[in-house]
Amino acid sequence: MWFKKLTGFHEENPAQVRENLSVEGLILKSHVNDKQYQCGQLEIPSLAELRQRISRKQAISGKLVVNEVINSPCPTITY
Repeated sequence: MWFKKLTGFHEENPAQVRENLSVEGLILKSHVNDKQYQCGQLEIPSLAELRQRISRKQAISGKLVVNEVINSPCPTITY
């Protein structure tokens, strides 16, 4: 349902998705409904890599806000 709403077609198989979508730089484009979305690169660093990165940077002060929304009708709760 969400996939069709964004791309204009139902996801049937990987070949069909590759045929109907393309990525140019940071833009994901549907060739079915001509909609475009900015995308990024998925990165999954280890805990050791994260610790190494933060040790090289200055500590950041302030409030950290994390939101996770998973197809829920409930309002978003911010901690």
